[in-house]
Amino acid sequence: MWQNPQQKWDRWQNIFFSDFGLFCYLKELRKEEFWKFKELLKQEPLKFELKPIPRSELKKASREDLTKLLDKHYPGKQAWEVTLSLFLQIKRIDLWTKAREEISNKLNPYKNHTKEKFRLIWEKETCLQVPDDFYTETTKKEYEELTAAYTADQAGQPVLTVVLLGSQGIGKTTLLRKVMLEWAEGNLWKERFTFIFFVNGCEMNSITETSLVELLSRYWPGSSEPIKDIFSQPEKILFIMDGFEKLKFDLDLDINLCNDWWQRQPTQVILSSLLWKKMLPESSLLVALGMTGMRKNFYLLQHPKYITLPGLSEHDWKLYFSHFFREKNKASRAFSFVRDNTSLFVLCHYPLACWLVCTCMKWQLERGEDLGIDFESTTSLYVSFFTSVFKSGLENCPPRQSRALLKSLCTLAAEGIWTDMFVFHLGDLKRNGVSEPDALMWESLRLLQRKGGRFTFIHRCVQEFCAAMLYLLRQPQDNPNPAIGTVSQLVTAVVTQAPNYLLQMGVFLFGFSTEKTTNMLETSFGFPLSKDIKQEITKCLQSLSQYDANHIVVNFHEFFNGLFETQEKEFIIQVMDFFEDVNIYISNTDDLVVSAFSLKHRQNLQKLHLCVENVFSNDCRSILK
Repeated sequence: MWQNPQQKWDRWQNIFFSDFGLFCYLKELRKEEFWKFKELLKQEPLKFELKPIPRSELKKASREDLTKLLDKHYPGKQAWEVTLSLFLQIKRIDLWTKAREEISNKLNPYKNHTKEKFRLIWEKETCLQVPDDFYTETTKKEYEELTAAYTADQAGQPVLTVVLLGSQGIGKTTLLRKVMLEWAEGNLWKERFTFIFFVNGCEMNSITETSLVELLSRYWPGSSEPIKDIFSQPEKILFIMDGFEKLKFDLDLDINLCNDWWQRQPTQVILSSLLWKKMLPESSLLVALGMTGMRKNFYLLQHPKYITLPGLSEHDWKLYFSHFFREKNKASRAFSFVRDNTSLFVLCHYPLACWLVCTCMKWQLERGEDLGIDFESTTSLYVSFFTSVFKSGLENCPPRQSRALLKSLCTLAAEGIWTDMFVFHLGDLKRNGVSEPDALMWESLRLLQRKGGRFTFIHRCVQEFCAAMLYLLRQPQDNPNPAIGTVSQLVTAVVTQAPNYLLQMGVFLFGFSTEKTTNMLETSFGFPLSKDIKQEITKCLQSLSQYDANHIVVNFHEFFNGLFETQEKEFIIQVMDFFEDVNIYISNTDDLVVSAFSLKHRQNLQKLHLCVENVFSNDCRSILK
């Protein structure tokens, strides 16, 4: 028989309280405490407008007898209201606290479900696999800021939107996952938020239409609170939003925003309505944004407070080296090597890059090699990482076999990037030539990670690198995968109006066009690679330069990022000469460095449209990176 939500809730709640182990708590009372508990029980129920238990029944009642009397006279949660009050009066704060937490967890199965889910994610799906106490120490300042974030501002207005700012690889997703775990374990925002929902951009791409109720139902277990109870206190709800750069669609105000939880709408309408505070305006938001996401979405945010992730300090990554290498002499040698290399020293500020550098050095130390990491560009760092992995897992494979293994992995990565897919099932692997034993090998080398029957790359950037590397592994006799674009299609997308999920793959493609990078990989792999990428990029850029500006608008920001990745003066001069008219917007120091590097190599420039904002400002509120 169908039950409405409130009937379901009342029935479930009564079952919980009657079955709950009150007897276990009474057993923990010492003899004199139990006697005092019974004495106070003679009058305590009157405070709750309940009739006292007859004194004759109380006098000789054992702990087990008293449990039955409480359940009989005060059914459901009434017995616990009385008991908790008495625990305080007999000064058993420990039992009061323990019971409160256990009741809260039992009454909030979503919280228990979240704790199990994010504990597994924290232990299995994080690159920087470190002890909890290390992470707590290195993010202490950020936790203090987050803990205090959702209080009233100087004008007395509540802060409802907090933006976590940071570039890719700085640790935004890792911090948000840990925040979810800390809340679910009762260590963060215990009184502030009853429900926190983690909204992931990748997952949103697979949902074309939904209601807020339907969307949130994906996150909790079958035995759950009715929606009306969850939304009855919207000020106690926090939405954590991560991965906006991965969205296939743009969030926009030029759409009909919605305030109805139950109404099905395109997913972008639901997300835009939450951001703009049209839906559940009293709820709170914690939004992670990188440089691209901030540029595109800052106007949607209502009076946000900004928290900028600074990355790892020298002290932090020294501790991380000790944990990563285990052996003191190896950790000391690796730390000294990085400290003496200015580029690597700065790079280890980023947690992801720090993990890549440590992984390179670990493989090198295990093989007894001298430490050496090339870092002239992002691509060169990943090449050092990947060649270290290759030597450790495939160095003894015949070239033909190792090419096939690499090519199947890179095809999987490229198909994923072009179709905006980051979670793969066995069928996806098989279709792209990755057998299950191959997948286990890549997992052992920490390029792939498995969760049940699903696989992901260890990090999105690793997938993007492998995807771009496919273009080096191409051979004339290959049958093209219709889901994977050509070099020309990728370059055109990146320097015009590319979806965000193609941008980093495009940067890696420019990096792979250099002779130095190709030679490094050929030396490591032991077989020849394609030399056509630079020529194809050049031809595509020349073609784009000849289009009417009213039909194709070149995104010089992304174009310059690609040129900067090559660090090849002759190539940059050649392709810059294709463009006589340049329009560039500079909003941070990174933009300034990259743009200046490209512009100083122009020889045929006729017009320069330049806009510079916030580059010299120290006010983090104005950083629209």
